[in-house]
Amino acid sequence: MLSGKMIHSSPRKSETALSPKKRNLKARAPNSLQSVKSLPVDLKIPGLHEHPKTGGSEKARGPGRGRRGAASGGEAHPETKVVNRNNDESPYSNKFAVIERDNDGEDSGKPLYLPLNNELSWNDHSVYGAKKVLKVPSESLLPANPEILDGVDDLMQLSYLNEPSVLYNLQCRYSQDLIYTKAGPVLVAVNPFKAVPFYGNDHIEAYRRKKLDRPHVYAIADTAIREMIRDEVNQSLIISGESGAGKTETAKIAMQYLAALGGGSGIEYEILQTNPVLEAFGNAKTLRNDNSSRFSRVVQCAEGERSYHIFYQLCAGASPELREKLNLRSASEYNYLKQSKSFKIDGVDDSDMFRKVKEALGVVHISEEDQYNAFAMVAAVLWLGNISFRVIDNENHVQVVEDEVKLGKSV
Repeated sequence: MLSGKMIHSSPRKSETALSPKKRNLKARAPNSLQSVKSLPVDLKIPGLHEHPKTGGSEKARGPGRGRRGAASGGEAHPETKVVNRNNDESPYSNKFAVIERDNDGEDSGKPLYLPLNNELSWNDHSVYGAKKVLKVPSESLLPANPEILDGVDDLMQLSYLNEPSVLYNLQCRYSQDLIYTKAGPVLVAVNPFKAVPFYGNDHIEAYRRKKLDRPHVYAIADTAIREMIRDEVNQSLIISGESGAGKTETAKIAMQYLAALGGGSGIEYEILQTNPVLEAFGNAKTLRNDNSSRFSRVVQCAEGERSYHIFYQLCAGASPELREKLNLRSASEYNYLKQSKSFKIDGVDDSDMFRKVKEALGVVHISEEDQYNAFAMVAAVLWLGNISFRVIDNENHVQVVEDEVKLGKSV
């Protein structure tokens, strides 16, 4: 935790930054989002994700309240029924409202299933889709926040802090290319999955001088270091999130800020230079994340994955002299690597990354001899995967296949 603060990362699609003038609290969400801000998070839109029909229905009943609390009694929509859906995992209920629609469209005859939440009781008539106007029973909706709060940079400002409201606000900000949102002392980071232009020395200086106060990793790091100096108490940073959410990159951004405040040289610079080394020997490509730090497989990899980056970097970037000493081959010739049928990462040059790893090892004072020994161990692991054995007698004694031993004898 960073001065009582946490960064939580979430995976999303590409985002870019807006100019400061476009970032304001009254930003409106696009029309495509306005119609769904009060729907439960697991709503299934007709024609996209239809639930199968089930039996055992009964009438939905009970008076509702107006959108802003005014009385509006009466029965629920006359064509609405309630059915049990015990096999569905819903955070709201195991019952669903079924709305039978008019027979006047291409989706005619298909019911719409909405989860029920009996604690809520106000009616809403909203447009869902381009052609349909549905009268949704009050029990199926959650309160929506006023439009003036759409896209606020602190979720604690929302009048209704429920899951749909949080997701809607994050998506509203995402549509404006804003990837950071506060939740009180917590920072929520939405992974843009590409380089975005609001990092670097200019932004570091702006947050250091308090010229910017928008949610950012820099702001969290700045608060931590200031409170550490003021209170003389150690500070910590917790970065949580699922695989591919951007935890590694977020940690690097925080370290970049702290190193810049420390002068950007000496021990701070050396700490930053450990990143290429840590990622090369500790990260790998998985099906969900090209730079996953949650990886521990060498002998077997699933199709489409890669083993640790260093294996591919060594094979691609080793100098001719080093290749000869270690008897290196291309990555596709090693059993541990070729079984997954994945040798490259889009947009990543393994040869260039190997050069950066060697530079980083030098910065942190790893000698050339120790570097060679480390690379020799990596090559030895690769060659071990190419060694097979054969049975030589009836007692299951085995010996190594001779030709394969010769291939890796220099290692």
